[in-house]
Amino acid sequence: MAESPGSGAEVDPVVVDRTTGHPLDDADAYVFTAGPAAGEAMRNRYGPAGSR
Repeated sequence: MAESPGSGAEVDPVVVDRTTGHPLDDADAYVFTAGPAAGEAMRNRYGPAGSR
């Protein structure tokens, strides 16, 4: 659980695109891919960037 240190109120953290502010929990809009430094296991799991 995360909370605000000032008020003690619980917070609901989310991951968003910094540019658009859109949350990254939409599987139809965003996918995870292996980046340029990914090892073989990650490339096998996710495929190369831009492949989906």
